[in-house]
Amino acid sequence: MKYKIILCIILVSIGLASLGYANVKDKKPMPILTIQTAEDVSHKFKIEVADTDVERRYGLMNRKALKPNMGMLFVFDEVSFQEFWMKDTLISLDILFIDQGGKIVHIVENAQPNDLTPLPSLRPVKAALEILGGQSAKLGIKKGDLVKYSLFTNVK
Repeated sequence: MKYKIILCIILVSIGLASLGYANVKDKKPMPILTIQTAEDVSHKFKIEVADTDVERRYGLMNRKALKPNMGMLFVFDEVSFQEFWMKDTLISLDILFIDQGGKIVHIVENAQPNDLTPLPSLRPVKAALEILGGQSAKLGIKKGDLVKYSLFTNVK
């Protein structure tokens, strides 16, 4: 009897987590985020915003593809050090760590699928943007470039 109750709790938890993730994609239209490079080139990305614990935990797991002009913005409740990993992530990603002013303070390029190695922000950040692996280098996006989105203090 005890094991049946535990199994039921686990199954309900998995179901609720799945529902929470389904709402990430369905809850609102995809906003646009712009990255302004030091060379004054703008790159626009359609983004999903992960701003709840469930959305941040699930992220881009189990996605088989990601278009080059799309990404997911992880918004943290507080400016703090963050760590990502690639558990159950099927595609290579670039992870851009962003401070509260919108400046990219660190980039992890080509994070490998299903790798459990911690990928740290190295500095306190307000957000992180995951885009298709290799896009940062291809577009010339570097540490110090500016992310323009309503969350950041650089947007007036």
